[in-house]
Amino acid sequence: MKRPASTKRSARVEDRAAKGPAKKSGQDILHASGPVHDPNLPLITVGVRFHDFGKMALLERCLQSIAAQAGVRVHVHLALQGFSKPEQATCRAAALAALDGSGFTIEIDSLPNPKRADLRSRLLNRIVERHYAQRMAEFLCFIDFDDIWFQHALQVLVEPLLMADFAVSYADIHCADVYYDDGQTYLRNVKDVFHISQKTKRDLLRGNFLPLHSYMFHTGRIDQSLLRYDESLERLEDFDVLLAIAAHHPFSGLHRDRLIGFYNFYQTVEGGLNTTQSVFATAEPDRKDDKWINATKTVISRHAGTKWQDFWGEEWQI
Repeated sequence: MKRPASTKRSARVEDRAAKGPAKKSGQDILHASGPVHDPNLPLITVGVRFHDFGKMALLERCLQSIAAQAGVRVHVHLALQGFSKPEQATCRAAALAALDGSGFTIEIDSLPNPKRADLRSRLLNRIVERHYAQRMAEFLCFIDFDDIWFQHALQVLVEPLLMADFAVSYADIHCADVYYDDGQTYLRNVKDVFHISQKTKRDLLRGNFLPLHSYMFHTGRIDQSLLRYDESLERLEDFDVLLAIAAHHPFSGLHRDRLIGFYNFYQTVEGGLNTTQSVFATAEPDRKDDKWINATKTVISRHAGTKWQDFWGEEWQI
């Protein structure tokens, strides 16, 4: 069983972080108004993918939860799917307004989508590629536009990665039943569906229990080739990447019992706003559609027989 040693941030990344992000050719990095943050605080890239212009209010709510993060510096990469120039301009203005007062940075780009395809994996890959190319931050995580974090989320996720040589850390996420009406949100119910607080890395062999915004990568310890989302998968693209990394790198569940946010299911007077059936629906959620079944077969066959390494510290707090 391998043991991750304690570590400090590399001087190279420390120096880059202290200087702050610079503008890159072809895509501007925007600075939200707010305080100048201590350069010694960890800098984290947060990727947000957004595909439905009609749900702008949910994106704003997500970005506001990012703006509230304490004890860290944040660079937001907002990746849009096939938006027009006016829609991009609206997203830009809304994003800067949501981040106002945070002092964080944001970059926004839109991937063309003339065939109206599902680009969920391509958006993630775009964020990963930019993150590695910029070499500004060592830490990367994602959140979908309709989910939220609590104020302590990123600080909780990054702490184990600063303490020892873990490649991934995770914490608890619960599902939330949210009623949305006229710009207002009302929390109606909360349910612990994933049971993250009771699980370790090896539970991934039984299925994915980690929502996209429940974990953080230390990309200084993960080769970029492992953080490549399969664009042929229509489901479970995140699970596929987690399995690839988990086989060879240590995961920290030190804060698996800390609740850091909600996986939201929205309901309006007209009906649901969700891309998947709500876990709060009266009927049993139907996850076994053809896309899910085909993706499951692909992921299982791809990783079947892979030898996993265990690392000292992965079983803490169980």
